[in-house]
Amino acid sequence: FTVFGPYGYVGSSYFALIEAQTRHIVRCLDTARDRRAHRVEVRREANDRYFAEMMRKRHRQIFWQDSCQLANSYYFDQHGDVPL
Repeated sequence: FTVFGPYGYVGSSYFALIEAQTRHIVRCLDTARDRRAHRVEVRREANDRYFAEMMRKRHRQIFWQDSCQLANSYYFDQHGDVPL
């Protein structure tokens, strides 16, 4: 599991992020145990839906606001994306 992955930052605090991610990880592990599974994997369809949702919502990020419009930030990748 990756806690600080792309598009995973909630913007409020790292503590809130860690708590939310930990709850999600525990749910995944509980489900795996209930199913007697030996591994947990992300389905391609689920990942594609999540990524599409992040792309739809990225205009809400601080980096896309008028106040940061001309910012030359190291957060932007070579494609102009900010995967926080």
